[in-house]
Amino acid sequence: FPHDLPEFSLTEIDEMLKLDFVTRSAKILSAFIGDEISQEILEERVRAAFAFPAPVANVESDVGCLELFHGPTLAFKDFGGRFMA
Repeated sequence: FPHDLPEFSLTEIDEMLKLDFVTRSAKILSAFIGDEISQEILEERVRAAFAFPAPVANVESDVGCLELFHGPTLAFKDFGGRFMA
């Protein structure tokens, strides 16, 4: 577990939102674990864990729904469980 929670500035968050999901996730993870695992390895692990889509379905023009049931067991738990495994 991390001893401290990392903080991101609004500028950093805006920059991360421009990144693809894998790169953004690895960047956030690296803030928690430091340099123990390289950025390349983190990206590989994230890519392997989330090897299925999680599309956003439009409900209304300004409302979306993240579909987390496209994983191997067709359950929302695949999204978090695959990463923890």
